[in-house]
Amino acid sequence: MLGFTKNFSIIDTDDQQKLVKEAMKELDIADSQFKPKSVQNEISNAKNKFIDVEEYSLLAGKEYFLSVVARIYKRYQEKLIANNAMDFDDILVNMVKLLENNPDIRELYRNKFRYIMVDEYQDTNMPQYRAVMQLASGNGNICVVGDDDQSIYSFRGADVRIILKFEKDFPGANVIKLEENYRSTKTILDAANCVIANNKKRKSKNLRTEGDQGEKIIVMNADTSNGEADFVGRTIKMMADKGKFKYSDCAVLYRMNALSRNIETTLHNLGIPFRVYGGMRFYDRKEIKDILAYLRLINDPKDNIAFERIINVPKRGIGDTTIEKIRQYALADNISMFECAMHAVDYPELVRSASKICSFTDLINSMKDKLRENELDFAQFVDYVENESGIIEEITEQREKKGEIIDRVENLKELLSEAKEYDKAHRAEPVDMDSLEIDDGDGMPVEVDDDFFFDTATADTTEGILGLYLENASLFTEGDDFDDSDDYVKLMSIHSAKGLEFGAVFLIGLEEGVFPSYRSVQSVEDTEEERRLMYVAITRAKKNLFMVLARQRMLFGQTNCNQPSRFLKEINPELLYLMGSKRETPKDVPQGETNREKSKKSIASAMKSQFTKEKKPAASREGQLSPDDLIEGLRVVHPRFGEGVILKVEPVGGDALITVDFDGMRKNMLANAAGLKKA
Repeated sequence: MLGFTKNFSIIDTDDQQKLVKEAMKELDIADSQFKPKSVQNEISNAKNKFIDVEEYSLLAGKEYFLSVVARIYKRYQEKLIANNAMDFDDILVNMVKLLENNPDIRELYRNKFRYIMVDEYQDTNMPQYRAVMQLASGNGNICVVGDDDQSIYSFRGADVRIILKFEKDFPGANVIKLEENYRSTKTILDAANCVIANNKKRKSKNLRTEGDQGEKIIVMNADTSNGEADFVGRTIKMMADKGKFKYSDCAVLYRMNALSRNIETTLHNLGIPFRVYGGMRFYDRKEIKDILAYLRLINDPKDNIAFERIINVPKRGIGDTTIEKIRQYALADNISMFECAMHAVDYPELVRSASKICSFTDLINSMKDKLRENELDFAQFVDYVENESGIIEEITEQREKKGEIIDRVENLKELLSEAKEYDKAHRAEPVDMDSLEIDDGDGMPVEVDDDFFFDTATADTTEGILGLYLENASLFTEGDDFDDSDDYVKLMSIHSAKGLEFGAVFLIGLEEGVFPSYRSVQSVEDTEEERRLMYVAITRAKKNLFMVLARQRMLFGQTNCNQPSRFLKEINPELLYLMGSKRETPKDVPQGETNREKSKKSIASAMKSQFTKEKKPAASREGQLSPDDLIEGLRVVHPRFGEGVILKVEPVGGDALITVDFDGMRKNMLANAAGLKKA
């Protein structure tokens, strides 16, 4: 029926990629242009949407990348059948095909499985839904459990519409609302209800509890993102010192992974143990370690560890065998591997690879020359290295799972934020910020003072700043010297926090463009999913919830002054306790009014204000198009690839990831680095 025998095999991810590579080789398609993993992901996505080879070819049309994938997809499927094998996606897809196309088999399994139960129904994708419909439509004995307000995985294929139309699919179904919550206080639940009520596409319900009213939600409006991190770190330490919570009772949640950088730095400086869940610590992320290795080698060509890490990053065709030969020659001559590589033509076993090796050493030397010119500040130099190294280009050219490219680019852009902050702090004396005395609602004060982020060492040149920075960065790349106990603060994205609960939750980055994210606000459906994500974040807290925002945030190397998140404004003000750093006293404040009352009025005013985004600098080269100038369908000229048409524009970290078709060749690139001009 399906072209397989009953003893078919199931191939794992590695074997899938191997088959894709074989198919590409047979079709004479270079894996240097099309990454096998990316092709594999594209085929998997197609199968999960029930798009077979023929339909995929029709949908691909003349789009270059998709048309190439269509050819590989066809050959890949042929190879699967020839090997009597299925991949993981085929197991579900073929099961559905079997049920839909064979009434006798469908009836057999309907009778075999008289009762169907599905958990987490809000996360159901289309193949799963079709399977459920085939099995349960007969006798209608189906029970599903789910919460449409917690449907936050559309990027994985989940479709909230499936749970919303359950009663239509199964008329007469008995709907039982489980509205009593046993985790959170009434205040926290009321806040969650306030937010989610603004979604239009949802089933009406209202969380309640027989538990305590609980303390008000603290909304901290910090001056800067450093102040935000300072507040979080010092409040956690204060609560732990007072015995209110253990470190393990506390979690810091964020919408985007790049926001963890400041929090990690602060917790490290305060000696607070922490772990990052559902991802890596900022300095452990591959792209960050790669750029730091470039900076280390530029700073010190004798750094053999940095040399070995990046000599083939991005890929230059320099293999492990060649690197081992460089190591042996360098050891024999008592010189650094970099010096050996510069003279590769002098070593017999390196001559064949000498051009590739010397191309790398020339690149590092040109970067070192650029550094010594001292024409760029530290952030500009890091940006220069990110682009000239080819790492940005390699990331954007990889067609990974949805969101992975953006996350990696955002991480590199966030490194620019740190570079700017470090440069500002170390070219001049640190500027003391007004300290802040706050109260967590339980009579426990905290002193907030932002200048603890910076030490006092300074340098006059960018080269000097780089040396200081690398000394400081080494403290974070080596890991924290904490014990192996389970008493540590959890840092994680909100998606990773689903299903978990914590005594105290710190939800950071509550500004427009951060949460909700800048990628979601153009679509009603995406904005509603962001609101569901906010609902999930709020309900992770059991006793105390802290919502933190910044008037001014350095993010992705740019300083922005964004509006407070719309989700904050949707919460009943009576549930909130507004706090913030000292402001200029309003003229109409009655004499004798307390500092706390003044602060509350100041923050209340700030919550209502319309903040504006910092004006972006003009394009660095005359006539170059900025990210804001780029739209789909625009004809452009690239300095290397010539004339092309923009197919897609997606904002990312103060930049834009664009897809351009150059006469049949599709390229991904970042707008600011592309140097595009109007055709």
